Amino acid sequence: MAELRFVLGGSDADAAAAALIEALEGGDGVKATTSPVPSLPDGERKLIDPISLAALIVAIPGAVLAAWDIVDRIRKRRKAHAVVETARRLRAERQVETWLLTADATPRAVADLDADGLLDLVAKIDPPPR
Repeated sequence: MAELRFVLGGSDADAAAAALIEALEGGDGVKATTSPVPSLPDGERKLIDPISLAALIVAIPGAVLAAWDIVDRIRKRRKAHAVVETARRLRAERQVETWLLTADATPRAVADLDADGLLDLVAKIDPPPR
């Protein structure tokens, strides 16, 4: 997973950082840490740049959508991993094979796939709506 770096500024940045870490960790195994950032000299600070503010406002919906897509993929990947592990366990314990029929009705052994491979096959069978 790529390292995400957030920079927080303001009078209550420490409390905001604690809240952000709590939101990021959320029981998903994500490790969040803080590190101090040197402050900018007073001459380089701006109160509000209207063009930057407008660009930020325009970028927020796209960023939210991208984050939602990532969260959705992680959830689906966990479910796919559980399905693959169950298929492997059934193969080993009960000699039962689990197959997924592809779009052209070709059977694929689920136990031989990984989570991403299963998700790719499912996406080819039932493409997501756009």
